[in-house]
Amino acid sequence: MQNHLNRLFPGHGIKSATARAFTNLEIYHTVVKGQAYIISFGVNAYENERLNLRYAANDARQMQAILPTRFVLNEYWGYQRVIGVPLISDYTVTLANGRTLAAYDATSEELRSGHKRVTENTATKAHLRTVLDVLAGRQADAALLKDIPNADKLRAARPEDLVLISVSSHGYTDSNGIFYLVPSDTGTAPLSTPEFAAVVCRRMSCRGGCAMWTRASW
Repeated sequence: MQNHLNRLFPGHGIKSATARAFTNLEIYHTVVKGQAYIISFGVNAYENERLNLRYAANDARQMQAILPTRFVLNEYWGYQRVIGVPLISDYTVTLANGRTLAAYDATSEELRSGHKRVTENTATKAHLRTVLDVLAGRQADAALLKDIPNADKLRAARPEDLVLISVSSHGYTDSNGIFYLVPSDTGTAPLSTPEFAAVVCRRMSCRGGCAMWTRASW
């Protein structure tokens, strides 16, 4: 600017000396620590027993046992509280001799011959949607919330929060290339039948559906 004015008005002193001042700016800010929600969805027990798994439920339990300590102790995450939400469907196997085994402890023969009993069943499409409804700030099913561990600690998620969802189950891709997560409530229709495909696709959680559920209502 000085050179430009000097060229326009040479020797006329139009431009005064530039005033300069220096100051130290101290930036004050408050770090808002959010909450971390760990939703682990693990399905061993399905309505159709031919889909039953052995290790998926334990995967979900291990996520709850390991991740909370990592998030609390890690200085870079800085979460105020970690809330675990295990959604698990599992079963035990009772043998002819009266022994009862966890699914992951039973052999293939024991699984075939033993009596299976469902011990917990919250890995359903409805339970998962209920949790995501709360986190998205929508009205949730009060009856289903009673079944969900730590449901009383859930709130509408904020920008500083983390929502982590892990899924241990079957997956299914339909003829249109849409991928679905398989919950426990798949129906009892025989596999590889049109009835099974229709019921499963209706009850499953697809990628697009989960994305819609997680959208906040505000």
